[in-house]
Amino acid sequence: MKYRSTIVYLVIALLLGGLYLWDVRSEKEEKAREEEARVLFPEAVSGKLERIELTRGNETIVVQRIAEDASEDSWTITSPVETAADDFSVNRITSLLPHLKHTRIVEREAKDPASFGLENPALTLAWKTEEQQGALSVGDESPVDKDFYAMKGKDGLVFLLAAGDKEVLDKSLYDLRDKQLFTLPSGGITRLELERPSGSWAFVKSGETTWAMESEPDFPLDSEQVNTVVRRLTWEEAASFEREQADALEPYGLDRPAHRIVLSDGDTTEELLVGDPAGAEGEARRYARLASRPQVLTVDESLLEELPASLEELRREPRKDETPQTGE
Repeated sequence: MKYRSTIVYLVIALLLGGLYLWDVRSEKEEKAREEEARVLFPEAVSGKLERIELTRGNETIVVQRIAEDASEDSWTITSPVETAADDFSVNRITSLLPHLKHTRIVEREAKDPASFGLENPALTLAWKTEEQQGALSVGDESPVDKDFYAMKGKDGLVFLLAAGDKEVLDKSLYDLRDKQLFTLPSGGITRLELERPSGSWAFVKSGETTWAMESEPDFPLDSEQVNTVVRRLTWEEAASFEREQADALEPYGLDRPAHRIVLSDGDTTEELLVGDPAGAEGEARRYARLASRPQVLTVDESLLEELPASLEELRREPRKDETPQTGE
């Protein structure tokens, strides 16, 4: 009798356990379906995106994939100017798009989009693959959630978009364009030329990490300081772009630039010209241009401050077994 009771209890326990597991599994599946329903553009597969269009106020920026292989994440800006894109910034947008989710539905059928800032949205993003396309409008900030009202296309559904996601998408032309001044990698540079009001010097690589003065090879040059200058120059970015095509260079002090910086790897030479102070007092920027490009841009004053003002700053301290040398 006890044996039969044990069997009955065991069967009941198994049934209850099965019901519990089924309930937990159903709950997980329901949550997964809810999460999947929150995804706005699952079809916007990052590797297949061909075109992105961002409109912010009166400015529309068009970014186009340029790689023949769709797996390559290289981009160019085609409007409002034609210029290279900052691939990292563009790829942040393309990586987010297929995973972009709303945080909460506000209205399923908006009767007054203007009340959410969606009649004339502050930001509109349109994307396109070979077979699919979509659009997202972002309006005002919610006073309660601090997220942003948004709408997918024109379907009338108003939802909230996380502030962090909006920040990734809301990029200016400056944010999305390539800002790097020099394209040569620091390890491949074999010649550095500096021309400043205080003097002009040229340095050539004499070893894997060592440098020598071009005109005076025996000068005790501090190679580590030269390497630091080269690395800084290859990391430097434009602080702003003032003119895409300047009719005259005199207003910027670039007709006769006070500073000239040249990097070369033996095959390619890149030259930066730096002119007058730019911007309001306290901004500490200078007008500049790359000799091979038409734009007038600005660079931070700190770039010049970290360059040697005299050759003596680059003199290597003599070792104990060396006889100190004098130089110009």
